[in-house]
Amino acid sequence: MNTRTPLPTSYEIVVCIGPQHLEIAKTTIRYLYRLFDIQRIIVIINPRYFQQFTALKAEIPILALVDENTLFDSFNFHSISQYMLQRLGDDKRSGWYFQQFLKMEAHKLVNTAYYLIWDADTVPLAPINFFKDQHSVWIHPGEEHHQPYFDTLYRLLGIPRIATNSFISEHLMVSKKTMRLLIESFQKKSLVQPWPLLVLESIDEKQLPFSGFSEYETYGNFALVHFPDQVTVRKNTMEKIKSYRHGSQLFGNQPNEESLYVLKEMGFHYVTFEVWDQVDKKTIRKNEKIAWLFNFLHRNNFPPFLTNKILQKVTKQLA
Repeated sequence: MNTRTPLPTSYEIVVCIGPQHLEIAKTTIRYLYRLFDIQRIIVIINPRYFQQFTALKAEIPILALVDENTLFDSFNFHSISQYMLQRLGDDKRSGWYFQQFLKMEAHKLVNTAYYLIWDADTVPLAPINFFKDQHSVWIHPGEEHHQPYFDTLYRLLGIPRIATNSFISEHLMVSKKTMRLLIESFQKKSLVQPWPLLVLESIDEKQLPFSGFSEYETYGNFALVHFPDQVTVRKNTMEKIKSYRHGSQLFGNQPNEESLYVLKEMGFHYVTFEVWDQVDKKTIRKNEKIAWLFNFLHRNNFPPFLTNKILQKVTKQLA
């Protein structure tokens, strides 16, 4: 497993969309198309929502819609739901696990050597370089450490936590080949059962109703064991990217172009707009007015000290 695969100049993006992210996902997809050098955007979604993306598909010719229940030959959302009900009597986390499995199985859909997994509720605001050099991709490090993820990883593959950082982020650049090898490693446990069921069976029953598996931590540590030169953590100032998770607290979970432009001018590479963030409508209306004023001053070439004052007003609100 020490072969080196040259990195491509272009790649495909995979976005999994649940019903709670339908609107923000449209904004995310537009900005992905605008900012990144990509060959295709693959949206994996329940087909009942296809019609809501008809206009966007006409606008973005490289957008492909995929029925989430067709990726696996003998496994779908209902399979997870039934498994969870039988084991726990509760299937509330079925969708959360299903999305992780979809992101992994999406390697079968991709036509490029690498694909970028991107969160539907995270809007990119500036171009990002994901490739360190010919042989390595940049990893945006996280600080999270949730031990059950690594307990499951060890039960599945006999691999302990290798990385000192977390691989959990709003995105991950994935090697199609490495993801395929990871899934094949799961499948060695049984040639009969679909691999997602093997993953679920490896999760401790106490953790299954919560967060018992991470596709990012699993992929990242597997890659470090078998392809250590394939991933490099962003460390230096020039390599790091600036992100913010609480965009909804500033501008709600359906930000307009003016609000996004303010966040871009604040230096963020991307901002997440979580639907469960607590929001204050009065604060959002005030910030939207501030964003409108900022855009007006910027368009009409007012002195920079005025626009900088506005940015400072928003910066003070960052959680």
